[in-house]
This record gives sequence, structure tokens and C-alpha cells, in this order.
Amino acid sequence: MSSSSLPVTTRCIVLTKASSSVKPALHDTSVKLRDIPALKENEVLVKMVAAAFNHRELWQKKDLYPGIEDNSVIGCDGSGLVIASSNATDPLLHKRVFLTPSRGWKKDPRGPEKRFAVIGGAAYPPIGTMCEYVVVERDELIEVPQHLSFEQAAAWPCAGITAYRAVFVKGLVASGQNVLITGIGGGVALTALQLCVAAGANVYVTSSSEEKIKRAVDEFGAKGGVNYKNQDWPKELHALLKEKVASNGGGGSNSSDLDVIIDQAGGDICGKTIRMLRLGAIIVCFGMHAERMIPFTMPNVLKNIELKGTRYISELANLISTQLPPASAFRPHFLSLTIPPSTISSFPLFSTPVGSTMGSQAELVEATNFIAKHKIIPQISHILDGLDDAERGFELLEDGSSMGKIVVRITPKDAKL
Repeated sequence: MSSSSLPVTTRCIVLTKASSSVKPALHDTSVKLRDIPALKENEVLVKMVAAAFNHRELWQKKDLYPGIEDNSVIGCDGSGLVIASSNATDPLLHKRVFLTPSRGWKKDPRGPEKRFAVIGGAAYPPIGTMCEYVVVERDELIEVPQHLSFEQAAAWPCAGITAYRAVFVKGLVASGQNVLITGIGGGVALTALQLCVAAGANVYVTSSSEEKIKRAVDEFGAKGGVNYKNQDWPKELHALLKEKVASNGGGGSNSSDLDVIIDQAGGDICGKTIRMLRLGAIIVCFGMHAERMIPFTMPNVLKNIELKGTRYISELANLISTQLPPASAFRPHFLSLTIPPSTISSFPLFSTPVGSTMGSQAELVEATNFIAKHKIIPQISHILDGLDDAERGFELLEDGSSMGKIVVRITPKDAKL
């Protein structure tokens, strides 16, 4: 495409802050026209085909997220086609790509090398995915696996890197292990289920929805599930694990203990599952959607249980406890690990609570190669038609009944790319 035929403006979903006098605040999100900046060295222009919602966008709209920038483009997940580059011979030209959702973390497995931030709705980085065109650094793009559509690729990055790091980097999940994934239905939990099943693990799930449990078993390969609204769900889960051992008849994994828990609910997950955790089991917490505290007591220490954190929310590394006031409305959602003072002195004996953000770019490449090898397809619950229909995505997130990601198809399906 010649430079004279390149678009000079783009429609975007822009967040405009509400008046500070309005409490609780509800920021406006609407479609606006923006100029497309000229390409600088090592930059490309991507024609966006699809973008996906995360809870992050809902929290930004409700003023429950730090670092919101007025008049900024939202969205951190998206895919499209490279239509122009500052380098006329760029091998990325005309390639299907998705954007890396974060900045500052290239490859160090311990954590970000520089200031860490997630794109969309913020001053830095000053881009978002919910727009028709975006100018982005070429090394912040990853090619879409051949087996994925643009919509499926848009649903992948944030959930994918969070789940991959939780399952393999922190959880060390391996074939034959028993894994519990709590709160099945959301993008990260579903992706974690798909990754674990592909790795050969025996996966069990919890949910408040019998339909979601059934789908997890019938469609995604879970071995079974329990409704966490039932007070006796730990006993029900333990019974399922014992049934699995009995049905093996001495073959395969012959343990009724859990090796790994991938948890997003918080609360007393350690206490409720203590009787079915193997010695040295790992509990990975990637979210605090229900409760902000995870009690960790001496019985957990004596069983060598490891409690780890891995968040998909952006600026966790910058939000140590001194940076948010105690009464902050956002604090319950954002703290990845809270240990009662009476037990924190026990941690140095056997294990250490470890926190991280979503993952490095190198891990996202590894994760993408993994789903390409196993032909894993990110689950989509809704596809919204165009930016003008995107506002409905906030309603679907608020409703919470979706199973999978909510995607906005920015470029019409039959459009020429």
C-alpha cells in the first residue's frame, strides 16, 4: 500500500473521565475519530480486525483502576494485519499479527526488567486495541498461529500469558498430575483448563454454574467439577478424586491428592483443600475476584505447600501497599496476596509467597507456540459487530454469565484486507 493511500484517521473507543464530583464515577466510553501519527523508525501500521474485552476495561470505566488517562483509547487485546512499515522490505508486511499487551518485560523469568505497564486506557503506553488502525513498534507484535482466526487471536494474549505462567511457570503442571481450577468460565480459567488438558493433566473445576461445569467436562476435557456454592464442595471434590483412582484400576495416576491448584477466588482455598493436597503441592493465585485474603497456616507449612501469585492485571509491581490508601475501592481487586500477620513469620521455613504480573514477552511467544502445536483455540462467548456495538461488552462483563471471551469484530468479516 503506497503512503498516499494510507488512512490518516481512525475511529477508536475512547475513555473520557467523568467529573470528579460524581461519586461513584462512571467514565464515558464512546467512538471518536483520531489522527493516525506518522510512522517512526521500527514502527508499523496495523489494520485492526478484532479486539477483546478484559475485566480491566470494566474496572477502568467504573474508576476502579489506577493510572486511567483521560481521552485515551481502551483495549489491550487485539489482532490485525500489518499494512505499512517504516521499512519498505519489512518481513512483517501483510502478516497477521496480535499485539503484545504489555511493555517493560521482555524475558527475565523473575519479573519485568523495566517499568511495567499494560496498553489501553493509560498515558503509558499511549495506545489501545479498540480502534480501526494502530501504530505500534514492530517488536511488540507476534504472528498469529495459522489455525486461529483474527477473532480467536484477539482473545488470546492477556488470558493466554496469564494462564501459561500460572500453569507451567508457577504451577509446574505435568502429565498425570491432578489439578484444580477454580471459577471456571472466565478467559484465564478456561485457557488454563485447555493448557492443562493438553499437557496430560487430570483437571477438576469449580463454578457456581452447573452448566459451566458440564461444558468444562463435555467440551474442554475436565475430569469433573463441583459447585462451590455447596458448603460441602471440598468433600464432593475429594470423592471425585477417589473415584478417579478407583476407575484407573491401578493404572495411570494412582493418587487422590491434588498436585496443583490454579485459583482466582481467594479466600480460604488452603484450608478447604488441605486434606486433599499432596505434600509439596502448589497453589497459584492469579486473581482475587471474590476475597482479598488467603489464610496460610501452620498445617500448610508442615505439608510443604507452596502459595504463589501471578496476576494478569497491569501495574501490580508499582502498587505496593503504600501506594493505595487502605480504603481504596480498587484495593480488594488488586492485591494478589494477603497473609495474616499471625502466620507470615512461618513462610521462611518452607515456602515463600511469590507475586508477579501477567508474564514476559518471551513467555507469551512460548505460550503461542504451545497452542500452535496443540491446536488449542481460545474460547469466545460473544462476538460484537463493530466498534459501535462494543458498549454491550461492558454489560456482558457486568453480567458475568459468559463462558469465554467477549470479542469486538472491528473490520467486517467479508471486508477485503
